[in-house]
Amino acid sequence: LKCASLVPEPVAMLRALMGAVSSCGPDTCCSSANAVPVEDVAVAPAGIEPLPAAPPKGASGAAEDERPPTIVCTATEFVAEIEGRADRLGVTLDCTPQGFVRVNTMSRTGAVSRYNASAPPELQIREGDCVVTVNGISEEPTTMMSSIQCRGTVRLEVYRPLTFIAHGFDKTLGPLGVDVQYSINSTAAYITSITADGLLQAHNQKHTDLQIRPGDAIVAVNGKGGKCSNMIKLIGEAEQLDLTVARAREQDC
Repeated sequence: LKCASLVPEPVAMLRALMGAVSSCGPDTCCSSANAVPVEDVAVAPAGIEPLPAAPPKGASGAAEDERPPTIVCTATEFVAEIEGRADRLGVTLDCTPQGFVRVNTMSRTGAVSRYNASAPPELQIREGDCVVTVNGISEEPTTMMSSIQCRGTVRLEVYRPLTFIAHGFDKTLGPLGVDVQYSINSTAAYITSITADGLLQAHNQKHTDLQIRPGDAIVAVNGKGGKCSNMIKLIGEAEQLDLTVARAREQDC
C-alpha cells in the first residue's frame, strides 16, 4: 500500500509494502508529494484507539477467501434543496479526485439536519454522499464548497455511491498492491492505482462483477471507518482485512 497526502504544496508521502500513513493540512484538496521511506517516519496520530493484535501468520490457513463481495448500499442520485440560514450547515466537506464534494461528517444541528428532518429517507443526505452540482453547476470542488456554505437556498445534485465489502485479504499471501491518496480530515482513501501482482488484482480476477477500481474509495477497514489515518494504520498492522469500498461514479471511472 502506498499513500499520498492531498495538498497543493509538497508534503511527505510514505511508501511501504503493506501500509503507510500520510498527513496534510486541513481543508485542502489533493496532489502528489515527495517520497519518504516509511521506516524514517515516526507515526503517532492522536486519538487512535488500541487495535487488536494481528492474528498469527497462517491463522486463516493458506487458502484464499472465496466469499463474494457483500453489497452494503446501491447507487442512487437525487436532488436536495437546502435552505441556508445564519447558522452553519452542520457538515464537514472534502474534495474528491473526481471533482466532487464529499460529505465527511454530519452533526445533529444546522441546515442539513433540518432538511433531513422533513425529507423522506431515500432523499436524506448521509455521510459519504457526494455533491455533483450546486444550483445546476458543476465547478471546481473548492468553489462548490464555498457555494454550498453561502446563505440562501441551494439546490444540490447528490450521488450516493454503490458501497460493498471485499472480504478476506490475507497479507501473509502477499502485498495488497494498491496506491491511495487522502487529506488529513478525510474519511475516504481514494485508490489511484492497482498493481498487477497484488491481492486487490487477484480479487478483481475472481470477482469480475464487482471489481475494485482506481477512483474507488476505501471507507472502512475490518468494519472500522472514521479518519483515514486510523484506517491506513489498521491496514498496515492487521494481516486479515475486509475492505469497505465506495464505487466512483460510473461516468467518471
